[in-house]
Amino acid sequence: KMASGLSLALLLCLSSGLWTGTDAGCRIRAADAGDCPPGWSWFEDRCFVFVKDALDWAAAERYCLSVGGNLASFHSTAEYNFIRDLILKKTGAHTTCWVGGNDAVKDGVWMWSDGSNFDFTAWHAGQPNNYGGSEDCMDINLKGKDYVNDDRCAVTLPFVCGKHV
Repeated sequence: KMASGLSLALLLCLSSGLWTGTDAGCRIRAADAGDCPPGWSWFEDRCFVFVKDALDWAAAERYCLSVGGNLASFHSTAEYNFIRDLILKKTGAHTTCWVGGNDAVKDGVWMWSDGSNFDFTAWHAGQPNNYGGSEDCMDINLKGKDYVNDDRCAVTLPFVCGKHV
């Protein structure tokens, strides 16, 4: 069994191009900023890009899909702050932008469009409030503030895409 396991490991190394040839080792390189496409910014294991074109939430998600990603999700304060800082660097302000949260499938059940676990809880006070019964999409930086909000999906805003590297 040990020999077959080693053979399998060797086969995987050879077939994936990870064989180094000098020390019979198989190396897997960690992702870094160089793995992001030009114009994208790297944070941990993902790349992000700010898109200045104002689109409704669904059109923004379609755009992100067309470049291999989804509207951005965030799973830590550091990741959220990175996205806010990216927007600030690109626009000179904390511009209101779409991100990937929505509860369009079932009101009150929030999901990320990238399918990752929706573990975000730091909404602005009183949010999400589904004002007028029609706010199903998430934006950040409402009125230039550190403010995570639910909004009408038909509103047109710039947005941030994210994708794994």
